[in-house]
Amino acid sequence: HANQHASLRLWLRLLSCTNRVEDKIRQKLRESFGITLPRFDLMAQLERYPDGLTMGELSRRMNADDLDFAQAQQRISALELAALIMRINDNTINNNSAKAVFDALWNESRVAVADHLQDAMQAASVIDSIIEAKGLKQMNDTGALEAIIDEVLAANPKNVEEFKAGNAKALNGLVGPIMKASKGKANPGQVNALLMKKLGG
Repeated sequence: HANQHASLRLWLRLLSCTNRVEDKIRQKLRESFGITLPRFDLMAQLERYPDGLTMGELSRRMNADDLDFAQAQQRISALELAALIMRINDNTINNNSAKAVFDALWNESRVAVADHLQDAMQAASVIDSIIEAKGLKQMNDTGALEAIIDEVLAANPKNVEEFKAGNAKALNGLVGPIMKASKGKANPGQVNALLMKKLGG
């Protein structure tokens, strides 16, 4: 696994260092997708999410399907991984949704976007189209999320009492139903923050 991780890091580092992004391409990415992609952005995104979905999921899939690194690149490219990580980092999707996007990229019969930075816009479009088609965009409506939280709190008075009595683990019994009610689209960090606010934690 460590060797695969190192290979992916090197692959992305070489890609980001050896390809120059023209100003007009960066401008188009910014205008069309809200993505700022300076020369080292691929590695910057990877460094912010080094051992989660990208590394762990890629290694797991390679082992499960008995693929080498070159074969894996035919399933999902570095640019597609980078675009997926960007959508996690900018809170468009959460980790659960990101795995669903990864599944679609890995399992669909298609040709992965080439690893040339001029194709970054296409890679971002591929990721965004999957997010849209599968309805995976993270819930950013605080009012709707608060309504769900209020319903869950009302339906689980025992957990509320236990948490207020000092049992921090009781919070987990509230987070699960909230995530289920939001169909997995709620931002976990936002859920915890709102719960703490409502429970006076």
